Amino acid sequence: MAGRLLANLQKGTSFVFEQAFVNNEVWLPTYGEAHIGVRFPAGKGIKASVVTRYSGYKKFNVETLSTIEKPKRRNPSADPTKPLDIR
Repeated sequence: MAGRLLANLQKGTSFVFEQAFVNNEVWLPTYGEAHIGVRFPAGKGIKASVVTRYSGYKKFNVETLSTIEKPKRRNPSADPTKPLDIR
């Protein structure tokens, strides 16, 4: 049967997310809560509650250097079906 749902969310399913402005720079998650009820077509159901807390954010700096080199030339006598050896 086309278009049939695999599961339905039950009444009372809810989600809560909280954020905080960290280091006066960026909003980051601090708390997440989910209360989920699912019912399957066979009549079976599942209920789950999950709470997650985020803390201890630390600031760090990273330096990255990217360079692009000229492409390597293929040896004219090499087999074109084999990958280029770039060692």
